Amino acid sequence: MKNQNISQIKSTLQNLQIEALAFRTKFSLRRAQKITATSFLISFFNLMISGNYSLRLWASQLSALNGVTVSFQALAKKLDFRHAPFFHELFHRVLTSSIHKGLNFEVRKLFKHFNRVIVEDSTCFKLPQALIEFFPGARLPHGRKATARLHLRIYLKRNTYGAIAIRNYCQNDQTYAADVLKCLKKGDLLIRDLGYWVIDVFRSICNRKAYFLSRLNIGTHVLNPVTQQVIDLVHLLKKKDGQGITQIDIPVLLGKDHLLPLRLVGVKLNEVNTTKRRKMLKKNRHKDINISPKAWYLMSWNLFITNVPSEVWSTHSIYNAYNLRWHIEMIFKCWKSKFKFREFFKYCHGRNPVKPEIILLLLLTWFALFYVPMFNSYANQIMKRFHLILSPFRFADFLRTHFYLFASPNKYKVLKLLSYYACYDKRYDRLNHFEKLYMNFLS
Repeated sequence: MKNQNISQIKSTLQNLQIEALAFRTKFSLRRAQKITATSFLISFFNLMISGNYSLRLWASQLSALNGVTVSFQALAKKLDFRHAPFFHELFHRVLTSSIHKGLNFEVRKLFKHFNRVIVEDSTCFKLPQALIEFFPGARLPHGRKATARLHLRIYLKRNTYGAIAIRNYCQNDQTYAADVLKCLKKGDLLIRDLGYWVIDVFRSICNRKAYFLSRLNIGTHVLNPVTQQVIDLVHLLKKKDGQGITQIDIPVLLGKDHLLPLRLVGVKLNEVNTTKRRKMLKKNRHKDINISPKAWYLMSWNLFITNVPSEVWSTHSIYNAYNLRWHIEMIFKCWKSKFKFREFFKYCHGRNPVKPEIILLLLLTWFALFYVPMFNSYANQIMKRFHLILSPFRFADFLRTHFYLFASPNKYKVLKLLSYYACYDKRYDRLNHFEKLYMNFLS
């Protein structure tokens, strides 16, 4: 089983010219050595499959693989500044290589007018306290904890990763908002949450003839495009409530100083969702911060800002499109719960800020090389053969337990097992997230 895992990892790495890259980036300086770049990666990826990690375990894996004893201290020396360029270039090569295959969905109505659908978000993870100087976390009553922030960009149509940035907790989403402009093309659609709210970035997106969709920051003025007077949203929406109207879709100017022409779209929430949202707001706010009556009332509405024209998207389409932003949240949840990312950072002792960055790049390289293309491939086949939807969480469990099976020439056997053990159960009362995703993409 173990040998089959190693064989499969080796065959996947063959096309990436690992050793040539290692010498060019000075990860390797001479031919005869105990730790080759290929064996270094194979041993780490094998640990990913097992779900157990420590430098000692990694060193023993590497020693067994090479037939030469490697100390964990020698291994740790490979996780320093001099070797960081190798891991960055490797990850970039994996993202741009043909190995990183997408879902090849046939696009349905919702996104057919856009070239690429880009979703961005971030997640945070804790690090050992020794790294507090480089990764300061939030200010808490009992002191700061070392915390890193990972920004992720995915291309939703093809379910592939784009840019990834590793920063400290204090470098919030807003500081990263303009980075997407480097790769944004005409006809692209960008979906992001309020953390990335920067009106100047919205204007730049419009100037590039691309599109965006965001929740409305209720602290930003919206103005009537004819009179240029500030719209009292609470008054407007309460009036609609009184008339029994549950949706609005109006042209507005965003920002008193910016006057950016956009669409304001609103959808009234039901009582259950309104109560849930208000409870969450009360729970997450600081105890010294009061909730304004305006914010309290606006919790009963979903308000969106976009430059997608009404002939392309209806109000209902905007609501559905924004819901798909939770796809990226599902990815983060899968990373943290199924592959136990936090376990891999427990051993980042000492004041070496590049060590957690290298480990994170290795983790993401594993995902891009194995998990994502395998999930995409089998999700497509299972949908076509069995009309079932592959669960990313159950697939993660199956992949870790039965990785060796994916090297089997009998692909139908794997498909049958996945269709039985790793797919969503059919529900008739509601759709899960991935059912919504498939309905929007698969024909």
